[in-house]
Amino acid sequence: AWDVLYMRKVTRHDLDKVMELYAKVFYTTPSYAFMFPDESTRLDKFKWLMSRRVRILLRAGGTIVGAFVKRDDKLKLVGLVGLLPRGATSTMALLESGLLMWPFLHGMASLKRMFELLGKYDGEFDQMERDLRKQNAHVERVIEVSMMAVDDEVQGQGVGSTLFRFLFELYRRESAPGVADKTAFVLATQKPINVEFYKRHGFHVMRHEVYNEGTDNAWPDWAMAKVPKKPAE
Repeated sequence: AWDVLYMRKVTRHDLDKVMELYAKVFYTTPSYAFMFPDESTRLDKFKWLMSRRVRILLRAGGTIVGAFVKRDDKLKLVGLVGLLPRGATSTMALLESGLLMWPFLHGMASLKRMFELLGKYDGEFDQMERDLRKQNAHVERVIEVSMMAVDDEVQGQGVGSTLFRFLFELYRRESAPGVADKTAFVLATQKPINVEFYKRHGFHVMRHEVYNEGTDNAWPDWAMAKVPKKPAE
């Protein structure tokens, strides 16, 4: 158990702690294993990639919220979740973040796999945004919930739910009046347990598929959305 749970925005000064938590939670995720199949070098390559993703998110005006627990007068980062503006992972944004060095550091094969996944998820989110706007006339903005991670040490203790509530409350406070009521949120996950968690927080499944089906690198993938309530007539 912890003494106190703190919630605040993450800054570049937290980058080392952010990388450690993301590495602990995500580096065995099927999509990253697909991108970096060599297990002996995957961790270092994963940290390199995630540091670029965090920089892209912050540079694009996105927000990452961290959950910190206080133990023995020290703060430990145990949870993260971000909001990523649509289009922030464009090819130009990736190049500006330093991914131009990717083929020299990690090889062309992994670069090709990265762009394959990027194309898949960008295409998926683009289609979701079109569908959401078509089906919900009051939706004027779509934002991606990105890179949610909770340390195994505090799983099941309400950290993820507290993070979500804080993130959406923060978005509402920092948005212009009325904007939050016209914003839909989208995300993707590869774990069934996460699907149930997101459903409890107002998300519904829009698509479910098995990526790379029929291969040794297949994994399930859920695309989900949270739609704001329609305004009263």
